[in-house]
Amino acid sequence: MNHPLKNALPIVAAAYGEKFGVKVLIQGQDAYTDGDSIVIPAANPDDPRFQQVAWGYLAHEAAHIRHTDFDVVAEAVSHPLRKALLNIIEDIRIEAALAQDYPGTRRTIHEVLRYMVDHQQLTVSTDNHPATLLQSWLLFRLRSQLLGQSVLAPLYQAVDAQFSTQLPASVLSRLTAITDAIKDLASTADALQSADAIIQLFEEVEEDAEPVPRPAGHHHAPPAGDEPDTSATNEESSQTSPNNDTQDDCLPHEPGSSSTDQGRSSADLNESMLQQILSAGEDAFNADLFTQVASLLQAEAQQHQGATAFNMPRPELAQPGDPAILQHAAGESARVRARLRGLVQSSQDNRPHAKHQGRQIDHNRLARSRTGESRLFLTRSNRVAPNAAVHLLVDVSGSMAKTAADSGRKYYQIANEAALALALALEGIPGVSTAVSFFPGCAEDVAVALRPRQSVRREAARFAQTPRGCTPLAPAMWFVANDLLRQKEKRKLIIVLTDGEPDDWNAAHDIVNRCHRSGFELLGIGIQTRSVERFFPSSLVINDLKDLKRELFNVTKNLLLKP
Repeated sequence: MNHPLKNALPIVAAAYGEKFGVKVLIQGQDAYTDGDSIVIPAANPDDPRFQQVAWGYLAHEAAHIRHTDFDVVAEAVSHPLRKALLNIIEDIRIEAALAQDYPGTRRTIHEVLRYMVDHQQLTVSTDNHPATLLQSWLLFRLRSQLLGQSVLAPLYQAVDAQFSTQLPASVLSRLTAITDAIKDLASTADALQSADAIIQLFEEVEEDAEPVPRPAGHHHAPPAGDEPDTSATNEESSQTSPNNDTQDDCLPHEPGSSSTDQGRSSADLNESMLQQILSAGEDAFNADLFTQVASLLQAEAQQHQGATAFNMPRPELAQPGDPAILQHAAGESARVRARLRGLVQSSQDNRPHAKHQGRQIDHNRLARSRTGESRLFLTRSNRVAPNAAVHLLVDVSGSMAKTAADSGRKYYQIANEAALALALALEGIPGVSTAVSFFPGCAEDVAVALRPRQSVRREAARFAQTPRGCTPLAPAMWFVANDLLRQKEKRKLIIVLTDGEPDDWNAAHDIVNRCHRSGFELLGIGIQTRSVERFFPSSLVINDLKDLKRELFNVTKNLLLKP
């Protein structure tokens, strides 16, 4: 089943970006890499086909960013043959290097190629231009034999059947030796040297090519009336090399032509083939393999124009504010913490209790039976710790600067203190990890004030946030969902504290729905607003801000004590 969150493109893209140390963006209609970032076009993020191609593209382009020297690549772009050869060889080298650190990328990229073969995106070209044939032969050979991408093996066999008959055996042998050494390349410069070695091989063969001399008795036409002596010709024909025999089988035989004439035609053909390869222009070559993959992604994006960009926000660290916030929150939180911890510990109490009936007798209570005590049996309730990861997401948009009529204090001040009081109350409770974030941040969509298992008191000043910006609820919740997926606790709790409507209703509905379907427990707390009722499965509206701390404590307690 396609998991609503774990397999979501933003989650996977963020994981790839973090794993490979690259920046991944999902936006626009184009797929490309600029040497620093990888861009995936916005399309249907839940389509497994699109995901499969996107993940392979990400892995391949991440390999380029990690291992390719783009200055060396720039040296080859002006020469079509050199560029085409380098693209293939460098792709092989960087994918092999990436797989050493991340073996799973072998399968990811292999599945992209399988998709392309299944959908006729990779085939044996019907274009018999020698340059295209060389490109296909090199591509399919290296990927199937050096990278083990077996789905391309049949394509290599088909191309090899054409290509090997059009080169002299000695040239093919030297070319094969060059390709076999590609597995040991260590840099982009090495890859360019291998490309140049192939070009040099073809240039040397072309320069050394000379017309095949006619055998004795064929320099001049025989005198009129004399019968030509064919013994020498027949003898030399019988000594023709196996390679010439093989090439002759692939060439048309004109009536009356000799095997030597065929050998000369074969030599001429080989020389012509090399000339065409060396002089080939840009249009003689197919597009680079992963340029074709990018085109697939772009074609899919064009069918979903207007799709929402699902970029995982890059969180910033919340900047410390007034440290006095700890004094305002600590006193009340101490009482709340003691009460909450007592309730949680009570719910976890699995000590044996006396019952009127059961299977195990409490021997210590038998003596009491004489006084009428009937609770003589032991029973034990199996209770478990909360085992919950809690993430509190607090709105600090510009509207939170409003003043509360009942206290004369600002909304954000009350919300900040309530968040800090709750974090202090939850700290140290067995089975509970707590994180707190604010949205928006100063520069990003979300600012993190507290990470799981950090000291709340040490980070308390980060809870003193001031209003700014709009209400990017959806991006902030994507961050929270991704963060909770990484936590080991079984239960995932998201509590959102807000006083207004999100910037993007559709995006907010989407991420709330994904979290709900993934088993997350969500609660929206509206500060004098009922907007939370429209998209959160569970919600609470606070009209009197002096009740915020108490209500926040109560709902958290109920969530933690819930079976």
